[in-house]
Amino acid sequence: MSVLELKKQYNYYLTRYLNGCKYCEENYSKWDLYMPEVMKILKVIEKTLQKIKEHEIVTNEQILRGFDIWNN
Repeated sequence: MSVLELKKQYNYYLTRYLNGCKYCEENYSKWDLYMPEVMKILKVIEKTLQKIKEHEIVTNEQILRGFDIWNN
């Protein structure tokens, strides 16, 4: 998989993760139901980030906000 594809994947799962965290925060009564899925998404994010780091230096800004794939 190319670095660009890895970055797209990272951005996709980062968005899902952040939305999942927000949902769990807003719907605390369903925390136990949805938080395990959010944690699975976090594991995918971590693995994808490690693959990207094998090819280039990643900034904290990119980790927190995702990658600007339009300027590559």
